Amino acid sequence: MRATTIRTIRLYTTTSKVIQEFLTQNGFTFITMCFEKSKLPSKERIQALKFILKVIEVDSKLIPRSVVQSLVATAEFPEDPLQKVALEALIQLCLVNPGMGAISNGLRVLWNFIIDLVPYNNDLQESLVVACTYLMNSAASRQYIRPDSEIQLVAAPLLDTTEPEAELRNQRWNAASRAFVKFLKSWTGLIAFSSSPYGVLSVVKALSLPSIELNNILLDMLFTIFRIEVPKDNSDPFSADKAQFIETDDRFDLPSRTLNKRHNILSNYLAALLSTFINADLFTALIDLLGRMHSDMREAEMTNDQISKMKLISQKTTVLVGELLHLSNTLLPPSQCARLQTLPLLVKNAVSFNLDPRLRSRSGTVVTHLHTYSHIKSKTSAEMMTGRKDKRLDRIDEVKRKMDWQIDDNTLNLKLKETNVLLKTDFQSWNWDLIGELIEGPLANPVHFASASRQKFLKRIFSFLRPQNRSYSALPWTRSNQKYSRIGCQLIRLAVNNECGRAELKENKFLPQIADMFKDEVLACQTASQTKTVPNKDRLLSRDMVLKTMARDYFTIIGTLSSSEQGLSLLDQCKIFEYLAPISVMPGRDDLCHLIMTNLDYNIPGRSRILLAKSLQAKSKVVRYLATKQMRSLLRMNVEDFYDWGVKLLVRQISDQDSRVANVGLGILDEAADEKDCLESLIGKRPDEVLLTMGKPGKDLLTRFLSRTSGFRFLSQPPFLKEEMQKWRDVEFITYVQNIEAKIQEAFGLSVWNSSNATNANVVVPSPVHFYGELVQTTEGCALLRESQHLEHFVRLLVEPETSTHLEKRGAIWAIGNIGRSKKGIHLLMEHDAVRLILHIVETASDLPLKGTCLYALGMFCRSRAGEKLLESFGWESQRNSLVALPKEQGSSTFLKVPQWYFQASWSIQSPSPADTFKQYPEKSKQAEIMQYIANLTNHITTDKAVNNLKRLKATAPEAFESVDLYNQALLMMQLFKFKLPARRFLYQLFAEAFVTPATIGEITANAIVNVPEDKYDPYPKFTPDIALSQNFSKKLKRDISFKYNFKLAADAQTQISTSSSAETSPRESSSSSSSSSSYSALSSSAETSSSSSSSSSSAKPAPEMQTRQSHSQTLHVPKEIQSAPTSPVMPHVGEGAQPPVAATPRPQTQRPLGRAPGMGSSSSALLGGGQGQGQGQSSPGSQMS
Repeated sequence: MRATTIRTIRLYTTTSKVIQEFLTQNGFTFITMCFEKSKLPSKERIQALKFILKVIEVDSKLIPRSVVQSLVATAEFPEDPLQKVALEALIQLCLVNPGMGAISNGLRVLWNFIIDLVPYNNDLQESLVVACTYLMNSAASRQYIRPDSEIQLVAAPLLDTTEPEAELRNQRWNAASRAFVKFLKSWTGLIAFSSSPYGVLSVVKALSLPSIELNNILLDMLFTIFRIEVPKDNSDPFSADKAQFIETDDRFDLPSRTLNKRHNILSNYLAALLSTFINADLFTALIDLLGRMHSDMREAEMTNDQISKMKLISQKTTVLVGELLHLSNTLLPPSQCARLQTLPLLVKNAVSFNLDPRLRSRSGTVVTHLHTYSHIKSKTSAEMMTGRKDKRLDRIDEVKRKMDWQIDDNTLNLKLKETNVLLKTDFQSWNWDLIGELIEGPLANPVHFASASRQKFLKRIFSFLRPQNRSYSALPWTRSNQKYSRIGCQLIRLAVNNECGRAELKENKFLPQIADMFKDEVLACQTASQTKTVPNKDRLLSRDMVLKTMARDYFTIIGTLSSSEQGLSLLDQCKIFEYLAPISVMPGRDDLCHLIMTNLDYNIPGRSRILLAKSLQAKSKVVRYLATKQMRSLLRMNVEDFYDWGVKLLVRQISDQDSRVANVGLGILDEAADEKDCLESLIGKRPDEVLLTMGKPGKDLLTRFLSRTSGFRFLSQPPFLKEEMQKWRDVEFITYVQNIEAKIQEAFGLSVWNSSNATNANVVVPSPVHFYGELVQTTEGCALLRESQHLEHFVRLLVEPETSTHLEKRGAIWAIGNIGRSKKGIHLLMEHDAVRLILHIVETASDLPLKGTCLYALGMFCRSRAGEKLLESFGWESQRNSLVALPKEQGSSTFLKVPQWYFQASWSIQSPSPADTFKQYPEKSKQAEIMQYIANLTNHITTDKAVNNLKRLKATAPEAFESVDLYNQALLMMQLFKFKLPARRFLYQLFAEAFVTPATIGEITANAIVNVPEDKYDPYPKFTPDIALSQNFSKKLKRDISFKYNFKLAADAQTQISTSSSAETSPRESSSSSSSSSSYSALSSSAETSSSSSSSSSSAKPAPEMQTRQSHSQTLHVPKEIQSAPTSPVMPHVGEGAQPPVAATPRPQTQRPLGRAPGMGSSSSALLGGGQGQGQGQSSPGSQMS
């Protein structure tokens, strides 16, 4: 019945007015009791929790403190089945009402659970980190977080190597390292952990601790933070073979040639992150770690396993130093990078002869490894960006070719015989490596080529390549067989450029047989289509043969021939293009279409481009899609005249009926627009009508037209330009912020950040198209922007912060940053002193994400030389290649510093005075004694004695626990102070007989209202206007401890609980020797039996005194959870403290200065109020009661 009632109320709760009425009826006390009394996940508890979540969703400002204390107690008790759900509810509450969460110690619980080791809470770590990061964003919510104290909770496990249990120690280390990585994925976390002495500095200092396991975890964490691939155990990162992973035959998956022209947003973040760790002396710590590993490996007592681990750590450290040096060379300004690259400590150890020779040798080895690794990184980075190998290797090959060109005939004839081509007909006995050397070297000389042709050297190789011989064409398509195709293409390329070779190709049956193969495929498919039969599967171009054999490489040979005028002439003579045309659009043979498109050469105008244009208009959607994707490869391969014929074909593709084809074409045009020639050609095609129908991507591409004078004139026609300017001033500049922050958040996602191949080069977040950024690229656009006075509007949003929201501020910063991308825009910003304004915000802003947004804008200013000089005049250095700006003197800069704040949720400040809150009982009365014992339940030291004394008083003076007035004081104490969940349940059961007759309702209501002066009791600290409490409801919220509901319903519910739980409890006589769960069951059984007895007696209407005596004839049993509940590790911290619960002197209502609280207990003090309650923002009631 209770569950149904709560569900009904929850469904009815849709407005704040309903919650307010529920508060006036004191219903939240009933909700709290229903949520806490049972330790099973009953329907009643679940409905109570759902109602609490509903209140948080509808109006979190109206939730009482008693409910929050209940959530905190449940979330801190790991044995409760609803602990995880309660923790999620607490996260939701703290996000929308952090003031209430802080005064109830809820925020401290969130920080503690970040390093919590309970398995089913590990998945909540990311949600906890996000919540805590959000609360540190602005000064309004940051005032509820203790300065440095909470960050110290995260860093403490990394500095603790004294934990005796290895498994528990490693779990805490891993949890802390994961938390660090997640915190550093935001500007707020980066700035907070950079400015705190317990943040980044703690990680660097932890590297000096003598623990191999901890050092390995920290190195892996640093690899993850900087998005560097961790070296494998069995790999050699210093080998020259390391660079070979870039080499690939797939020339159609090239990186964008214009990607470096766009501003990579992550570069700014990575530069700030790297600068933070450098200022924390990370390189010094890594060099020291290298020296310690090398010296420890020489100790005799080290085992082989320890030595192997140390070698791995030494290897990881060297790779990390090399990667960070390469990253700093890419991102940091030149002066900062120059100071870092010298590595003075390492070089000093390597060249000094006054030190230990072993240390000098080890340092020299490290320097050698770093030099080798730097060479590998520079080589592979150049290959990844250009798709070309090292030019030094090209020079070596050039010298070798000159030597081969000048060999004599005798040497040539000897090498031709050594290939076995002239001696044997079996191709497997031929020396193919020597054949390749001859083709690349001596045969490049026309004289030597003619000599080889006369000796039938070419004829035998072409005979091997003929399709009908089934020698080459029937071979399986494997990597080892690719050498035949490579050498064949080299020979054909050489033959086409040689008159003697072209004559050989005309006379040989090689090309005619290839033409016949294509002809047979066309005829077979046409016949099968007409007769509705299956074509012969033994033909060379059948689907299985193309998939499994070398027959597919005939398309590569055709592509080699199409790369020259002479080769195209040979193809025309054999009519090969006449057969390729129908194959390229053949239904059901998309594999052949793809092979044709990807292998033909398109640098020469003619048949190849006509064939591609035909494929782009094929009936098959798949063919059109593949052909459109091929256009991207051609753009990145820098095909001749792509700006003319390529852009023309792509403009036609964006009108395709298939949206996928059109979107791919639009994306290629957007990439092509990075090149001036392509953009001018696109403007000349006038595709504005089509682009406007393609949503935001189409409009963004159209906006890019404004960066060219021709495009500005084209778009100056009304109404596009006028309407867009007004939209960007009013709405679009905010939409831009939301879009770009969503992309950054996606890049910070775990799947991208922790992927095995996530290197610094392939995770890019390019800056999206901004209207003002494109507009200022031309003189006409700057004049229009100056005339519109939009820049003044954005400056005004930053100068007058009270009139703008945080989102509008960030939008204004992005607008100013994009305006400063060009030299003309910089001059426009100087007219309004906007650059100085951005620098002022980045140094002084209390909103931490605003600092990161300003850094993005400063990076955009570096695009022009004028912007670079302007920033330099203000003391900021820039790296124009990566568009990064950082202060020259970071020690004196406040960019990565959090403005000082003071903790405003101290219990002593925000809680009422005990003298004004609690009723003063006579000093030696039973009521005073009971209240003192209840207060002692909050301290784990006095818990056992307090429980025994309360049991004794329950047995000797049961009438005292029937007092509604005393029960009211106990509930008030539970609301204001921290009680563990078993203690709260114990108190509910002690006062179970307080609800005897309906007449007590009036008594409870009359005595429950606490009249506290307004200036002394304000449990809801001020927050932002959107979340601040309403003045109309504040007084009612402060009286949430009054009770006015149907106690007959509560008594019936208790009877129902007793009936359902009696079958599961053990006999009360054996409770003293039972486990913790059975002890608690015995206690519950006792209290619930009492309630059941009271209910049954009430139906017969006996005297109330008989009801009381009968119910108290039972023996109370102490919950074992209260005596030995598991404790959560609590780190010593800097924050507000409280006096020990046993003290009797009231504490003055002043805020204690920062330092260790006098009442701070050990880690075991987290049992019933001594750990996470005392010294963490909540005082003990025992210290303030007389």
